[in-house]
Amino acid sequence: MISIQWMPVSMLLLQGLLFSAAIYLLQKTTRLSPRLFYLFWYALLLRHLFPFQIVFQPGILPDALPGFIPLLPGIESAPSQSLTLLNLLPTLWLSAVGIILVTLLLNEFRFKRLLDTIPAPEELRRYLPRANPTLSIQISDRHSAPFIYGIVKPVLVLPIAMLTLPERELRAIFAHECHHLQRRDNLHKLLHTLISVLWFFSPAVWIARRQCDDYQELFCDIHSLKTSGLEAKHYAQTLLNAAAGRYSVPISFSLALSRIDGGKESLRQRLIFLNKHYQKEFSMQLKKMHILVLGIFIALMTVAACQSSEAEAPKFNTEPAGELSQKTSLNQSGDDSVKFIPYDVPPMMIGGVKALAANIKYPEKAREAKIEGTVIVQVFVNAQGIAEKFKLLKSIPNTGLDEAAIEAIRNTRFEPAKQKDQNLGVWIAIPIGFKLQ
Repeated sequence: MISIQWMPVSMLLLQGLLFSAAIYLLQKTTRLSPRLFYLFWYALLLRHLFPFQIVFQPGILPDALPGFIPLLPGIESAPSQSLTLLNLLPTLWLSAVGIILVTLLLNEFRFKRLLDTIPAPEELRRYLPRANPTLSIQISDRHSAPFIYGIVKPVLVLPIAMLTLPERELRAIFAHECHHLQRRDNLHKLLHTLISVLWFFSPAVWIARRQCDDYQELFCDIHSLKTSGLEAKHYAQTLLNAAAGRYSVPISFSLALSRIDGGKESLRQRLIFLNKHYQKEFSMQLKKMHILVLGIFIALMTVAACQSSEAEAPKFNTEPAGELSQKTSLNQSGDDSVKFIPYDVPPMMIGGVKALAANIKYPEKAREAKIEGTVIVQVFVNAQGIAEKFKLLKSIPNTGLDEAAIEAIRNTRFEPAKQKDQNLGVWIAIPIGFKLQ
C-alpha cells in the first residue's frame, strides 16, 4: 500500500545538506548553464515547502491469514505523557517562527517609515523598458544603490547621485532593475522568505536561498548587458561604483527586492562571471541535456524520499502462524490447531477496547530502542470468556512487543461467543499497535 506522509525533519535536514553539497560540487567542476543551477537550488527550496515522503507499507494482515478468522478493531498502546524535549519542540518552533515574522514586519514598517523619496524627473521615464512603461520612479538621497521595492505596486528607487550617469549606464541600470519585475523576482523572493522563516534551522534552506538570490542578480546582469550595449568590463565597473557606498536604511531586512551590489560575496561572483565567462553570444536557454540533468536531479530527490521512508518503516515478521507459534513460549499447551467454529454473536471485550488498551504495557527494551509497530495475535477465547491459546500472525521479534501484546490480551476478559444462546470458544485475531509519542 502506498501513502503520502510527512518526512521526518532530521531526514530532510540530512538530505538538504547532501544535495547542497552535490550542487555546489557541480558548480565548481562543470560549466553547465547558470539557469540550470538556479533551478537546482529552487527545487531544493520547494522540497522544503512540500516535505512529504512516499511510504510503501506492507498490508496490515499477512497473505496467509485465514479468511474465516474475525479481526477485532486494532488497539494502540497509550503513549507516554511525560514532558520531554521532544514534546516541547513544536512549541519552540512555533515561538521562533512567530518571533521571526514579527521581526520582519517591524523591519518592514521601519523601512517604510524611513523611506524618504521624491518623484523622479519625468525625462527619466524614457529609460524604462517597454515592458514597464508605468513603473513609478522615485529619487532618494539616503541610498547608494538602486532597488525595486514593493509587491503589489512596485517602485524603482534611484540614488540621487546616479542622475549624472551617462545615458548608456542609466539604461543598463533600468534594464537590470526592471528585469526583476519581468521575472516576478519580487514574488519569488517573498516565497523564499516564507520558506526560510518556516525552516530557519535548516542550513540547506539558507544556502539555497542565497544562491537563488545571487542567480537572480546574475540573470538581470546578463539581460542588462544584452539590451544596453555596454561592454562587460564597463558594466562591471558600474557595479563597483554602485557598491562603493553604504545603505542608510537596512534594506536587507525588508521586502525591498533588488540590490545592484547584491552583497560583497555575490558581487565578487558576478564580477568573476562577467570578466571571465560572459560573451555576447552567451545563451541562457536550457538545452536538452540540461533538461535531462534537471529531470535526473528531481528523480533523485524523489527516490531519496522513498528510500528514507522504507528504511524507517517497521519490519514485521510475516512467517506462517504455525512457525511463529513454535517460537513463543506463552501458553502453547493443548490442541494448537485453528478450526473454524460457526457462531451467531462474536466474543466482545468486557469494558470495550479501552479495557484492553489499559492492559497494554510498552516494553522498556522497545521504548529505549524507539521500536514501533503492530503485532497481530490470533487468540482462542473459551466458553468462559478467557483467552487461553495464542498464535502470532504478525510478529516483531526480540523486542518484547510480542509478549506485551499477548499479556495484554490474556489479562482482558471477554463476553464469550454465542451460538443459539450457547456459549462457545472461538478463534479471533486482534491487532495491537505500539507507537511512541
